[in-house]
Amino acid sequence: MREINNSKRRAALNMMANGFNAQGSTAVIVEKGADDALCDILSVVHEEIKTKNGDAARGRYYFPEYDFAADNVQYLTCAIELSGPLSEKEAEKANKVCAVVNPELPCGAYMVYDGVGLVYNLSVPISESLDEGELFEQVNITIGNAIAMAGAYAERFI
Repeated sequence: MREINNSKRRAALNMMANGFNAQGSTAVIVEKGADDALCDILSVVHEEIKTKNGDAARGRYYFPEYDFAADNVQYLTCAIELSGPLSEKEAEKANKVCAVVNPELPCGAYMVYDGVGLVYNLSVPISESLDEGELFEQVNITIGNAIAMAGAYAERFI
């Protein structure tokens, strides 16, 4: 990723964190290098989305650094953890529900990750030529969409 856009990406994530915190959510920026983070990550506790055991879902939002990205494209990834680690039986059931639900989704997908659990994942390309305000608007729309998608179908997995 080009260093020139790191400040714009960080500013957009900071604005999102401030917005979540103002609404009463817990949102923090995990800086690149901390806790083995490969890039800055906005981490949010989503009390409005409950997991199978009643815990709040956790969202992680970041701009991964891809070597293959086109010169004018950056990617925003949204990963919302909807469960803790699943037993083999629970993972099998969740994968069956994924196979039914995912084709219904307009974007993103539910996935089961070993050792993590059920995650709603959405990655979108965003132009690198956007100014800071335009980038924030795209980040806001994308994260809002990911939260809506994760919450809309979460009960089908519980």
